[in-house]
Amino acid sequence: MSTSSLQAEKTVYTSLTLFSDTKLNVDTAGALMPVSTAGLVQENTSSSRASKDKGKVVITESDPEQTASKLKERQERAGYEAAIKLHEQLDQEESHRNAKDAEIALRLQEEIDAAGRHRMAKVHQATHGFTEDEWENIRERVEADEELAQKLQAEEREKYSEVDQANMLVDLINQRKRFFAQQKAEAKRNKPMT
Repeated sequence: MSTSSLQAEKTVYTSLTLFSDTKLNVDTAGALMPVSTAGLVQENTSSSRASKDKGKVVITESDPEQTASKLKERQERAGYEAAIKLHEQLDQEESHRNAKDAEIALRLQEEIDAAGRHRMAKVHQATHGFTEDEWENIRERVEADEELAQKLQAEEREKYSEVDQANMLVDLINQRKRFFAQQKAEAKRNKPMT
């Protein structure tokens, strides 16, 4: 006998040999299940005292489909509960990972801020040592660099006239067309046959 059939069978003591069509509640694995006693007959037990009728009967459910559907329903419910527990566990692990990541990010940001403050402190220390003449020299260099950059950009713009720029644009467009045509042809060649 399997464990499921053991759970469905219970021994009931009675003095009747035939049962009427009544319903009993039988406790099977912790759940009360209504069981019909219609069509059940007392089981004979052979013992040395056959004259004494102990009235032992094995009651089985008359509708096995109902038991199977209830078993399937219990299994589905157990599977659903296990899935919920697993989902909760995964959510908990993810929140733990997120909290750890946030903590690491906070530590890294603090280190970056500390390094920035340290660098700014060095700059301020170095600037306190400059005299007025050195500051003026630095400002003149920055202004000269800006003027030089503007002059170089103007020369670059003047170097190419509008006609040259238009020709370069046409060449660039043609070059891109050729490139994409080659890519398309290569994709066709590499495409598997259907």
